[in-house]
Amino acid sequence: MAQSSGNVLAALKRQPALGTPAASGAGAFALPIVDTGGLAYRRGEIVSGRRPRNQIRHLPRLGAASVEGSYDTELLVGGAIDLLLESIARGTWEAPLALNASVTTTANTIVRATGSWITDGLRVGDVITLDNDTTTANNDIRLRVVSLTATTITVAGNPLTADAVARAVDVTRLKKVVTPAVPEYHLYTIEQYDADIDESELFYDVRLTGLELSMQPNAMVTAGWAFSGIRRDVIDTVAAPYYTNPTELSGVSLVADDSWIRYKGQDVASLTGLDLSFAIASALQPTIGSIFSPDVFMNDLTVTGSITAVRESLQALRDFDAETEFEISVLLREPGADPAPVVGLYMPRVKITNIDAPFLGGDGAKVETRTIAAGVHPGDTDADAAAFAFFSSGA
Repeated sequence: MAQSSGNVLAALKRQPALGTPAASGAGAFALPIVDTGGLAYRRGEIVSGRRPRNQIRHLPRLGAASVEGSYDTELLVGGAIDLLLESIARGTWEAPLALNASVTTTANTIVRATGSWITDGLRVGDVITLDNDTTTANNDIRLRVVSLTATTITVAGNPLTADAVARAVDVTRLKKVVTPAVPEYHLYTIEQYDADIDESELFYDVRLTGLELSMQPNAMVTAGWAFSGIRRDVIDTVAAPYYTNPTELSGVSLVADDSWIRYKGQDVASLTGLDLSFAIASALQPTIGSIFSPDVFMNDLTVTGSITAVRESLQALRDFDAETEFEISVLLREPGADPAPVVGLYMPRVKITNIDAPFLGGDGAKVETRTIAAGVHPGDTDADAAAFAFFSSGA
C-alpha cells in the first residue's frame, strides 16, 4: 500500500536528556496540525574539488546531519499547545493561584479591606475568575487584570455586578508562564507516523526555535512552530507507531472573533489582524569525528509582529514618532458558557517600529500596518519582570 498524504500523525514528548529519546508508548501529545511541511532530516554534501580529465564531477559524500522544519497548527487550549507555549517562553508554567478574601465589587473593581493582592501573588496582566460569590452574576467570568494595588484589582471593561456588601469570595488566577531571568530550554522527541505503511520517522534532540502566531478576522487562530534538531531514526512496522495513543485535544479551535484584544489601555474592535513572531536564534555546530552537532545551541529571543488596523486617526504616527511604549493583551476563548476555556497573552512593553498605509486605493476602509517590537519589562511591585506571559485554562 502507498502512503496517502492525509493519514498521518505527528506527536511529541519531552525527552529526559540530550542523546536520550523520550520513552516509547504512552505520554505523548498529538499536534493539531493543518497542511504542513513537518520535519526533515538533512545531510550536508561534501564535494571534492578535484577536476577529473573526463570532466564529470565526483559523487559527493554526505556530511553533517541536521533536523529542520515546522508544523502549522490551529490554536487550542491545553495538550501539545500548552507544552509548546511553555517552551517558546523558555520558562515553566506556574500552577493556578487560589486565593480567598472578603471583598466588595464595582463594575470593574474587586476591593478588599485587609491583606494585599500583590503580596498574595497577583500581577497586572493576569487572568482571574471569581467563584462562590453570593452575587452570583460575578462567578466564572474570565477577568483581565489591568491595574493593581494592594487592596484593589481593576479589570478590563465593566463585567462585574456592583455589590457594596463585603463577602468572602474565591479568586483564582489561571496558570501562567513568563519569560524568566534565566531561560530554560526543552528537548523533544517527535514522531511523524505514516499510518498507511505503518512506519515512522523519529526525530530527537529537537528544540523549539520559533512561533508565528496569526490572528485574522473570520479565521481560525493559527500557529507555526519551528524546530531545529540533530538526529532521526526510521521506525519499521514492528515498532511503529512509536507512541501509543498520544493525547489529542478535544476542544474547539480558537478564533480571533471570539477574543478580546487590549491595545494602549483600551479594548479595540478596529484591528483587522495581529501577527506575532517569537524567534529564538539557534545554530548547530559541525565537529570533526561526528556527523552530529553536540547540541542545538540557543541564543537570543526576539519578539516582533504587525498590527493591521482601520485608520481612525493619526495617533499611531504620533506614537511612532515619540517611541511611545504600551501594553498589548489578548484573551482567546472557546464559545459557550463561562468559564470558557481560554488562552491568553500579555506583552507589557511594546512599541511601533514602522507604519505603512496605502495613500489611495481600494474601495474599503483605509488600513494601516503597524510593525511592532516587544521588550522586557523591568518589573515592579505589581508587574512581572518579563517580555511576555501566556495564560491557559488547560490542565
